[in-house]
Formats: sequence, C-alpha cells, structure tokens
Amino acid sequence: MATRSPLTYARRRFGTVCWQGSTRGLGTMFKPRRRGRALVAALAAAILVAGCAAPGSQGAQPGGDTPQTTPKRITAVSTKGDPLVVLEKLEGAADTIQELVSGGLGMIDTQGNVHPEYAETIPSVENGLWKVLGDGSMEMTWSIREGARWQDGTPFTAEDLLFTIRVGQDSALPFGDPAYSSLDSVEALDARTVFAKWKQPYILAERMFTRVTAIPLPQHLLEPAYLEASASGAAAGFVEQRYWSEDYVGLGPYKISAWERGSHMVLDANEHYVLGRPKLDGIEVRFNEDVSAVVAAILGGGVDVTLGSGLEAEQVVELRNNWRDGQPGVGIAAFSGIIPQFLNPRPALVSNLEFRRALLMAINRQEMAETIRLGLVPVAHGYLREGLPEYQQLDAQLVKYPYDPNQAAGMIQSLGYQRGPDGTFHDAAGERLSVQLIADTGRTDERNAQVAIADYWGRIGVETELAPNPPRGDQEAGATFPAFRVRRITDEPERVAEFQSSQVPLPENRFRGRNTPRYQSPELDRLLERYNVTIPRPERMEVFGQVIRHISDQLVVMPIYYNVGVTAISNRLKNVIPRTGTAQAWRSFEWDVE
Repeated sequence: MATRSPLTYARRRFGTVCWQGSTRGLGTMFKPRRRGRALVAALAAAILVAGCAAPGSQGAQPGGDTPQTTPKRITAVSTKGDPLVVLEKLEGAADTIQELVSGGLGMIDTQGNVHPEYAETIPSVENGLWKVLGDGSMEMTWSIREGARWQDGTPFTAEDLLFTIRVGQDSALPFGDPAYSSLDSVEALDARTVFAKWKQPYILAERMFTRVTAIPLPQHLLEPAYLEASASGAAAGFVEQRYWSEDYVGLGPYKISAWERGSHMVLDANEHYVLGRPKLDGIEVRFNEDVSAVVAAILGGGVDVTLGSGLEAEQVVELRNNWRDGQPGVGIAAFSGIIPQFLNPRPALVSNLEFRRALLMAINRQEMAETIRLGLVPVAHGYLREGLPEYQQLDAQLVKYPYDPNQAAGMIQSLGYQRGPDGTFHDAAGERLSVQLIADTGRTDERNAQVAIADYWGRIGVETELAPNPPRGDQEAGATFPAFRVRRITDEPERVAEFQSSQVPLPENRFRGRNTPRYQSPELDRLLERYNVTIPRPERMEVFGQVIRHISDQLVVMPIYYNVGVTAISNRLKNVIPRTGTAQAWRSFEWDVE
C-alpha cells in the first residue's frame, strides 16, 4: 500500500486543514508513536471547521448630493487584526497600516531598496552625500523636498528630524535602533537640510528617517508630551498618547479620519502628500483575523485587497478556483522555523547543539512543505532570503541537515537517554524527555506546523507538549518561553543584527529586545559588528555568508520551509503588487481603480 503523508490523509478525510476556533485543549501531550498515524489523530482532534459568513456591511458609499465624479474608494481587510497603535516599532501587527499612513525621507521596496519620498534624493557614495572619511568616521546629508508638510498642513522641517533623533536615543523609550549606537551628532544646516556624523561606518544609514529606522515625528505635536514625560520620569506615558493611534498625524499618502476599535479604520487621501495626491480618495480598512470570514467576504465581492500576511496556501487554491472578480497574488516570503530558548531553557537539554540537530533531522520538512504549503514553496535551510542576487553563493555557506530519523534517535541516545517500553526517551534518573512547543494557534499554518513537528518528534521518542503563545503584550512571558517556539522568521539581511547579544530580551530592557532565541555569542557578535560597518556590497555579503553559516551551524533558528506571501487583489484595482518580505503598500499612492 502506498505511503501517504499524514497531513494529506487528514486533508482528504476531514477537508481543509484549518484551525479557526479557540485554543482550549491545546495543552496536548504528544507521546511517541510506533506508527506514522499519530499526526492524523492529532490533526483530527485539533481541526475545527468554522462556518464563514460575509460581513453584513459593504464598503463606504458616497453620500450627500450627487457629485460630478464618484469618489474612488476601496475596501481592504487587514488580516493581522486591529492594532493598538499605527507604528510597527510599537506593535508588529501595524506594519501595513504604517505603510499607508506614515512616510519618511525614503521608502523601502519589496527587495529592501530605498527610494526618495520626502528627501530630494537618497544619499549615496556616488552622489557625494554619503562619505566615509579617512579616520573611519562617516557623514551623511539629507535635504527635505521643498514644500513638504505633515498631514495637518504644518511644514515638515529639519527640526522634526532632530526631535526624532532625541526621542530615538532615549533609552527609556522603545524606539532604539542599531543606527543610534555609533551616531555621533546630527545638526540642521538649514530648515530643509540635516547633516549627521557617525563614529564608524554603518551599512544601513540610508534607511535613517524611513519606516524602519527613526520614522519622522512631528515636533509641534509631540514635544510637549515628551518633555513632560521626561521631567516626571514617566516615559511610558509618552507612548500611551492618543497620537500613536486615533490622533496620528504622519507623512503618509493616507490619513486616519475614523477608527472604530475592533471593526474598521477609514483612511482619506492626504492632500499634502509630497509625491502628489493619491489616486484613490480613500480606503476603508476592516480588521478580521478570521481567515475563513475574510475569504467569504472576498468571494462575496466585499473586499478589493487584503493587507498583511494572513492568507495562506490553501486560500490561494480556493481563490484561484472560485474568485471571478480577482486573483491572489503570490510570492515567496520569509521562512518559518523553530526558535529554541537559549537562556535558562526548560529542560536544559534544549541548549545542547547535538540535541537541536537531532530534532531538526527528525522532521520531514519536504513533506511539510508539500502538505501544509501545498508545494508552493521550497524547504528552508537557513537565514537566507530567496531573490537575493547573491543567493547561489550564499546558499553554499549554509550547513544543511538531511531528514534521517534513525540517526536523530541515535544522536539523542548518545546523550545518555534510553527509550522505555512506551518508546519515550528517559534519562538516567528515569525522567521522561519532554519539551514544550508553542505557536500562534490562531494561525492555520503555525497550528498545523506545530502539530506536525510534535508528531515527528514523538516518532523518535521525544514527548512534546503543545501550547499557545502567551497573550500579545505580555513581553516577559513571550521572551521566557520554556523550550521551542514555531514562528515566521524575517530573513531580510539587515534584520540579522537582531541576533546581537545586546538585543536579548531581559528584565533590564523590559523584555523588549528583538533577539527572540535570546542567543548570546561573542563570535557572532564580532561577525555582526563587521557586517554592520562593511559598506561595499561584495565585501558585506561575504561577511553575511559567515554570519548565516554560524546561525545554521549552531541552529540559532531551526528552519522548516518558506512561506507564501499572498495578497488578494480585485480585477478593478491597478498598481497593487503582492506582499513579499515586509513591504506591501510602499507605493499605495499609485493604487487606482478602473
């Protein structure tokens, strides 16, 4: 009899593999199975088929007297839900919303390139605005476009950028960035020109004053609150201002005109946008993390475009087959992997490299890519982004691990563990070898990956407890997970700096560091320091190759497969590109309807 993938079997038996319900009952303990049917049983217990209904309301309609021209408005759905604030620096779920309402001197495309927005040009070594001096220091000059204004009509000046730097360098606030570590001084040469000097080269300096680093802040609106918070020592009060949500005033192509919590946000075209008034008059952004409901709304004609990364491979198939009014745009996005806990893990064995290698070799990642991702994406072998010009040469630097469950079991046995009558590994004291694996169980892909990984580990004798991620906003619980976490991992080269020891979430930084594994290595720190100061791209990518080799050799993250970047785009929309990486709406001012 032909062998069938457990997930393929589950899909045929139960329909689409999805998880749309509550997370009750996820404290499941996956024990070793001598047969490969454990995953089927696990999925059968976990799958919840949710009914879907299109939202009752439709997109905003023009009211009042009949205009000469019908306003061009569209309806979007944010599949990441309703963010608390609009800046990604404060909440990751705000990423695409921030692209719509925020702006900067430059804007970043889907490949990570920087283009002029409010700057007359992007500084470069070639145009003389980016200089590396003989003493190792670095200078950069920006000029703001003439006539630039905030969304409230107030002139956007160099003083706003100086204020932005003051806030960003305040260690009591969550706006820190590696760009500030070697920044020596910033001064305004005139109302539209800023000159900055670094103590040493910094490769991402061109990203200053963009959505990813030092996004411009309006001095006229925020300085009073900042001075008050600084004087009172209550820095947290500054980021709790309504400015960061309903009262946000930025530089983006769209401005917030209404925000009904838990429901939707209405954006209107920014008449002061520096690159010209957007072609659309407005966008109604509805918030819905229920993917089934989102798909139903799309098929019902109530959605023009999706924002965020909520749609998955199965929705690609459904929309391709059933959506007459549009198509899903698909691209390869960041990879999914397992993040180990390196700081005080429970059990301590998690920090053992041989154990991590055994666990990765126990997983049939190709089978997971074919069943969970429907063969739309390849297996991932390391922290390397698809589409990089240097992909082939960098791929050779990665340490790759084959699927070999027998060898994996032998590696664990060599660590002093023996399998008991039930097939589970026990230590010399008779304690069962058990680990916890957490995931965002509200996401179909992460839930299915969590179940599959637990089954593979159970087959070689490692008991796995499944649990949901801690509540959003609980920084300490999110940082101190016991053992392993399934998660999408952003693989943009510049984000590799997040693995620096200084980025480890700790009590002293209120667990706000971005080094999720909490991995600390002097060797990797030295490589990252070199990477961050090597400006010529060929030399920089050579150092990057050494960085990703270290990460793959030490399994700082345990890669599984790449993800699909899916954007549902109606046929009437023009100039919309599918989401890849972290950029989707960087040219939303060009979006239009036929």
